Amino acid sequence: SALHSRTERQPADRQQRRFRVQRGAFRITRTRDTGSALTVLFSIGGAASPGSDYQPLVNSLTLPAGVASADVAVNPIDDSVGEGEPESVVLTFVPDLAYTVGLPDSAEITIASDDPVPCAAPPSGLAGWWPLDGHPVDLISGATASFFGSPAFASAKVERGLVFDATDDHARVAATSELNVGTGSGLTIELWILPNTVTAPRPLVEWNDSQGRLGAHLWISGFVGPGDLVANLLDSSGGNRIISSPAGQVVAGSFQHVAVTYDRSSGLAVLYRNGGRITQASLGAFTPQTSFDLFFGLRPSGPGSGSRFSGVMDEIGIYNRALSDAELEAIYNSSFAGKCK
Repeated sequence: SALHSRTERQPADRQQRRFRVQRGAFRITRTRDTGSALTVLFSIGGAASPGSDYQPLVNSLTLPAGVASADVAVNPIDDSVGEGEPESVVLTFVPDLAYTVGLPDSAEITIASDDPVPCAAPPSGLAGWWPLDGHPVDLISGATASFFGSPAFASAKVERGLVFDATDDHARVAATSELNVGTGSGLTIELWILPNTVTAPRPLVEWNDSQGRLGAHLWISGFVGPGDLVANLLDSSGGNRIISSPAGQVVAGSFQHVAVTYDRSSGLAVLYRNGGRITQASLGAFTPQTSFDLFFGLRPSGPGSGSRFSGVMDEIGIYNRALSDAELEAIYNSSFAGKCK
């Protein structure tokens, strides 16, 4: 038996980024004797959920005598809920003594929502927001990020984002009282990233005085190993306050939402990936050092100076409080709609 998949869909509406999957089907074909009925066994997997994304499927198909091929239909469920990223249904043959499995032995069908994904209301406490939609302007204060090297705008998670080449590209935002969020009740740094590589330490967002003194910062692959997410929320005396995920949490080549929060009253810091907690740590009550200039994609001075980010950043947000699990999940779930502008 061999397996193929097909879908029928309407053209994409690029302005709304919407798709309509009308139906899909896995075609199962046998190439030998068709003189008797044959029951083919298979498993169903993928990110799409049976019963909510598509009508549940059985795990076998019987080809009647004289029939060489038949379809396993995938019928999406129209729930009128925008779901962001497309999800897959994967059919994989289960070996059996009654037949020999040929190649391909699995196939995938994509289900994409045709309902618009709602944007997420910007949470309170937003002190700086650089959507990077073809401009360097902070939508909260109007402050402009200065670009160095030749960073370029390109299609990203939410409209456009900024591409860093890890050679000479970075951005700097001059220090302001609004961005000195460490003096408040807590802080949050959140953004979308698409790293080109996770094999070496790469800075995302960092406060730095450019004369050797580090401030609070969020990096990837900078503490435990490749693919970790790490924040050092250095206090105002220069003391390290480190929280790190295990290695392998951040991957190269795809967009993911990352964040760190710190709440002074509880002393709790939390790291997030794609809207969910990946680790937390009690760092105690202190004032994170956030009075310096703010850099995107570069450590300009201090240990590891000259380290740069390689990839795309999008929708950088700085807050003067710790966002909740629900607020960060809402930002992630808004997907390509992003925070409401």
